[in-house]
Amino acid sequence: MLAPNKKIAFRTHISMKVGLGHFSRLESLGSNLKSKIIWFISGDRKIIKKVCKKKFFYVGERYSEDKKVVQYLLKNNIKKVVMDLGFEKNIFSKKIYRIQNFYLDSKIKLISFDDVRQKIMSDISIIPSVSSTRLILKKTKNSKIFCGHEYNFSLNLKKKQYINNYKSKIKNILISISGTDAEDVGVKILRLLANKSFKFTIVSGKRVDFNLKKNKILKKNIKKIKTLSFISKKNMLNQIKKTDLGICGPGVIKFDFSIFQKPFVLVLTRKDLKNIQIKEFLKFKNCKTIITQKNFLRPVEINKIFEYLKSSKNQNKNITNSKKFFNVKKLFEKQRVLLKTINN
Repeated sequence: MLAPNKKIAFRTHISMKVGLGHFSRLESLGSNLKSKIIWFISGDRKIIKKVCKKKFFYVGERYSEDKKVVQYLLKNNIKKVVMDLGFEKNIFSKKIYRIQNFYLDSKIKLISFDDVRQKIMSDISIIPSVSSTRLILKKTKNSKIFCGHEYNFSLNLKKKQYINNYKSKIKNILISISGTDAEDVGVKILRLLANKSFKFTIVSGKRVDFNLKKNKILKKNIKKIKTLSFISKKNMLNQIKKTDLGICGPGVIKFDFSIFQKPFVLVLTRKDLKNIQIKEFLKFKNCKTIITQKNFLRPVEINKIFEYLKSSKNQNKNITNSKKFFNVKKLFEKQRVLLKTINN
């Protein structure tokens, strides 16, 4: 653990398009540190205020804004920053490199959750979406790299949060395509399942309007539907604990369902299948995968979800693989090594 009473900066982004995964991962990491965390967040101010209940400094979109962050850190003798900005827009515009260089050039220690598709240049790079450094396209010699799904922080190492209460008969279903779900994929799925004999919790960035004509079926079943939006990581994990089965998208939440060893349906598009990080995750074979056509589920895909909901045999196969690859004791051991490295 980091020594108490020291300060460390966290730098991330929250918006409808990028989602909440980058923030929630840092939030989980922060729960395992004793240091005081100073948050620097870019993105949508309104969403940030809904999600982040802590004091934070807002960072604008111009490059000069991160220079101001660096100046603040140097002035206040904050020598480390943990960053999670490796989303597609930043990577393909190469903005991530300019931002990271501001910190590296100032001699502030840069610890970063990185995407395997970017050039790795931080002092300590955490790549939780692939299993080997051999999959990294470009990296600097001085970067210390931690690769592996073990580094997706979903648990507080100081508390016994883990629980595995699998039920062979599914009653409660949690739908969370992403923290924001900008395309409303979760609601589209809920409409197709709402008449079935399950209780539902849906987590989405947008409020579900039960009065819309297209949501008539949801209003009819409103007594068995619970809606949540912009919830904290702690609340999200509590929802996963209580559910019998999950339906999610390609973001960080798929690791949460895996760590809690819940059966779940992973909804992807054909574009997702081209991503090396998704290919790596599918090797675990611990979920039912549904491939959609541009966020639209056809009857054949819905039927596959129904079949999985009825098949305790397939669910148990997936849970067995989650137990194999997401062993909590081993996760904790590796995460503690990383925390010690961050401290040095």
